[in-house]
Parts: sequence; C-alpha cells; structure tokens
Amino acid sequence: MSVCRHLQSGLGRAPLLVLAILTILSAPTFGEVCDVDSDSDIDRLDLTAIFAARNQPASGVDDPRDEDANGYITVLDGRACALRCALAQCAVVDPPAIEITSPEGGTLFAGSPIVVSGTVDDENAAVDVNGIAATVNADGTFVATGVALQEGENA
Repeated sequence: MSVCRHLQSGLGRAPLLVLAILTILSAPTFGEVCDVDSDSDIDRLDLTAIFAARNQPASGVDDPRDEDANGYITVLDGRACALRCALAQCAVVDPPAIEITSPEGGTLFAGSPIVVSGTVDDENAAVDVNGIAATVNADGTFVATGVALQEGENA
C-alpha cells in the first residue's frame, strides 16, 4: 500500500506522528548559554569566541553566544558569560585592595601635579591614579608621579 493510500484512508496519520516525534527527538541540541564549544564548561575558549563575534547578529534563537537572547552578540553578552565562567583563569575575582598612604585624605594643595603613593595587596596589579599609571613594586607599594589634580575632591 502506498503512502498516499495511508493518507487517504486516515491511517497515514500514525506514521506521520511517529515521524514528527522522531524528528523532534533527533533535532540538534544546543549547549548551555555561553558554552559556545559545547564542552560542558564556560571557559576562555568560549569567551574568546563570544568577543570575536561581537557586534554581529546571532545565528538563531539558541545561539549560545547571545546570552541575553536579543538577537545580537555584544560586549554585554561577553561580560555576562564571564560571570558564568567555570574556571579560575576567567572567573571574576575580587579586585585588589588599595590604600593611599600619601597624601593623607583631606590634604589641600595649592598646585598640581602631585605624587601619590600607597600599597596594594597584589603586586601584579595595575594601579592607575587619576589616569596616571603607578609603578608597583614587588612588596606591593606603588608610586604615581605627575598626578594632575582636578578642582574639588579627588578620590
């Protein structure tokens, strides 16, 4: 009996239903949002792929690079995925603690620029004071010279 006869007799609906169920069950599955390489973790490889595709349209509604599912891959998707990162190399960590030891808070200055010094609890951290990169020493102390002050409070 041909497929056309099954359809005409009403018996063809059962095979179509089975075909539809098999199609749904065998449809490709997409990984977790942000898991671009579908390896069950969110790591630097995923973040690199997301940032490389920024400012491009998503490939579909299930594109794992489009964290907010708005149809576009943006830097915001990359940042949101970085918060989901499973590995220490890209996980968000607390920023280093910085203390300014000189000048003391509330000091008034008649001129600018000044020298700012202090300590940071991570000797590998980059310290920036009012746009001036500070030199960080191995013991965690830092010095920023030529720091221009702006009228009012400088923090």
